[in-house]
Amino acid sequence: MCRYTSARFAFALLILALTAAPVAAETIIRVGYFEAGEHPISFVMREEIQRQLTNMAPPDTQFVFVPEGYRSAAWVRDSSRIKATELARIPGIDVMIAVGPWVVKDLLAAGYRGPILGVRQIDLLAAGLVDSAGNPAARNLTVHEMPGKIEDDISVLARLVPLKKLGVLWFDGEDGEADSVVARITRLGRQGGFETVTAEGFDIYGTYAFFKSFNSIPKDIDALYLGPTWGLTISELNEFFRVTAAEGVPVFTWEGKFMVTRGAFATNYAYGLVSEAHFHVVKILQIVRGETPSDLPVLYRGGSSLAVNTTTAAAVGVDLPAEALLSGEPVTSVRQEPMDWYSLVDAVGRAINGNPTFLATYDAIEAATRGARAVAAQYWPHVALEGRAGYVDDNTLNNTIEPLKNDQYRASLVLDQTIVSLESLRSRDVAKTQTRLAETAQRQARLDLELAVATAYLARLRAEEELKVEGRYRELVERTLEYVASDYNLRQIGEADLLRWQGERQRVITQVLDAGNAATTARVLLNLLFNLPPEQRIAIDSN
Repeated sequence: MCRYTSARFAFALLILALTAAPVAAETIIRVGYFEAGEHPISFVMREEIQRQLTNMAPPDTQFVFVPEGYRSAAWVRDSSRIKATELARIPGIDVMIAVGPWVVKDLLAAGYRGPILGVRQIDLLAAGLVDSAGNPAARNLTVHEMPGKIEDDISVLARLVPLKKLGVLWFDGEDGEADSVVARITRLGRQGGFETVTAEGFDIYGTYAFFKSFNSIPKDIDALYLGPTWGLTISELNEFFRVTAAEGVPVFTWEGKFMVTRGAFATNYAYGLVSEAHFHVVKILQIVRGETPSDLPVLYRGGSSLAVNTTTAAAVGVDLPAEALLSGEPVTSVRQEPMDWYSLVDAVGRAINGNPTFLATYDAIEAATRGARAVAAQYWPHVALEGRAGYVDDNTLNNTIEPLKNDQYRASLVLDQTIVSLESLRSRDVAKTQTRLAETAQRQARLDLELAVATAYLARLRAEEELKVEGRYRELVERTLEYVASDYNLRQIGEADLLRWQGERQRVITQVLDAGNAATTARVLLNLLFNLPPEQRIAIDSN
């Protein structure tokens, strides 16, 4: 019986194994990443591409950024050639993402055979990555060009800042790329009536030196147009924007919102990195399906959205036009200037010590106290004491006190005190009453002020939190709009979604403006209770 049961069980397992549907193996796509050097924007771009690849990958496909496929040239030109040669010898990389100057050209020169996705190659024709017809230089290469972006940037900048002389700093990747960009801006200047000036400076590796170049720019420029900040670390970016702000120069950045949060004046590419990454992800998916890289699209403009650092604008003396305030996204720097900080208890104490209305209650108490003291003084005893001592003899001309004695003494004590005065009693009662009323008014004023400060404090916290929430939602809407617009422009899908998100963007802009006005009102009210200027910035504790 036991053998029969075991046989039946083994037979069932065999039937199950034979009839079960085969499980499809997951496809692993190995992705390499080659950058000219580490840079904050390059890191953000890689994170965005990875995120979108994960979201858009087919269920049976996984994209893996392999460690052996990563190289950075550390912004050294000769190192880029060496790293490209190393990557050309590594087998099994399905797609190579190449970011920044030099790297694409060096991969091709090293004989790299796999698909190459060129990211942030600025002037493709000058770099020799496309021919005169716009076709990629190799069949395993696809690149990206944003037609009209620089022209759009300069047009927006001219609406924000009146331009007579524009400074331009642009990294000269190779083959006269910077000359080509400056020439384009110079032509725009002739049309727009402003002069274009530029400067160059290089470090020991031949890489563009931004601080040295800025020092060589004429100091009478109205604004600075800044290209890709290749080679600058976050701390160097912070310092560069601090220097330009100290010189009163508004910096308009080609790169996007990240630079505005570090202190740049403005950008017209706030969320363009999202649609830019989406463009690359769509092409990666097409390459994985077997399409030839050189046959894929090259031209894609991407998003156009204004972001303005209001702190920097105030520091450099730019009065933002109504258009920028209404449609542009206000951004504050990550590094804030030092300011006074208050908890709720500190805020009440600060208001009590500085609010003129409350301080006036102390004057009323002191006046009432002085009046009470004056009335009470009428009942104080008034004492007069007189004494006299002397010696007289027969030669004394006048001896009136003790005619029979030579020793002469006299003393008198006069005590004058009001015992009963109805008028004084009434005055004293009135004075006491006035003192009690003043003290009561002072206590009530303190309670009223504490309540007003607590209410204003909490109102400001609520208004600032609502502004943060609306700001985060606007960022989500902007990112989604970039994503949806990319799908519509690249694949002609989702027109209804595009229209819906465009409408949502207009709605959320209105909400952000309303929340900003409420936050400003709350800040001004709290400052008035502190007896501070309305525009003075103070920090409050949200705990």
